[in-house]
Amino acid sequence: MHFPTASTPKGCGHGAPHLNKNLQEVVQTFQSALDPSCWHVKDNVGGIRGLGAMASTLRKHGSVMATERNQEAVASSLLALGSNNILNQDDETGMSAAMDFAVGIWILENGPPREILDTSEGGDKSLISFYQKRVPCDCLKERHDQLKAESKCGRCEYCHGKRELSQLKLCGGCGITHYCSVECQKAEWPTHKDHCKELETSMSIKQFDFIRKVLARAGCGKWFMERVVVQLKKNNAQAVIKEINGSNAIVEMKDGSTLTVREGEDSMVPLQEHDAVLVIRSADVGLEGEVVCIDGTDAILKDTNENFCIVGFVQVAKIA
Repeated sequence: MHFPTASTPKGCGHGAPHLNKNLQEVVQTFQSALDPSCWHVKDNVGGIRGLGAMASTLRKHGSVMATERNQEAVASSLLALGSNNILNQDDETGMSAAMDFAVGIWILENGPPREILDTSEGGDKSLISFYQKRVPCDCLKERHDQLKAESKCGRCEYCHGKRELSQLKLCGGCGITHYCSVECQKAEWPTHKDHCKELETSMSIKQFDFIRKVLARAGCGKWFMERVVVQLKKNNAQAVIKEINGSNAIVEMKDGSTLTVREGEDSMVPLQEHDAVLVIRSADVGLEGEVVCIDGTDAILKDTNENFCIVGFVQVAKIA
């Protein structure tokens, strides 16, 4: 994957600022963390590389990135890099790289969860719109106008063919991966089955901790704490997460006692009708509701405003 440097963008600079040596190192760390050989499972939450890459970057350069000014400078630099990928690589690779940069930008901006989820699920049009409304130049206007009339699109995981989202079907196991046909899903299964199983099982403690910290930067991470119900594998007893510390979690049992649970010792609680739940994935992330009906691998939720929505089991967590 090719990443142009922020200091020498092709043609227009798309508003890229001059970065000092420390901030250049921050951008380089982020780019390096996007390399597949540098991925870490604990950072690759939801399959969005930009989340893990920015988490690694902030851990390494926390003192440099502590100021709002530096966050804005790095975000502007990533905007320039992402714009160059859209303009100079008119293929899936370029758009994929631009999506990774968009996630990094969103974290630095403390953006709302729905925005980045809509951008990632909305195809090329949504991604270009994300950049178009941020860059100070008109370089993306032509591309944006070309896609303006298009419906939201996605790609089949197997053949990579672009389709309207309404024409793509979600994997019934993980509820995340899209396919254009049964044939493509069957052909992809030998590759997807291990990943599907990983997504279908509960989020690990580390994943909860990471998502909570990322969403806390957007001002909405608190609702992951003191509410998520898990099931202990050793005795199937249910407990509520009270505190997360790295790969360990302190949970509260029904009798009020507390217990330290390590990575891999818990799982998600199977949903039942009338359970109170929190949406932890999809564009409805953060939505709370009651399970009013279960249909296969989907659940129908009713929120506090009496609105209804359908979500997959892997997209929700039971809360106390």
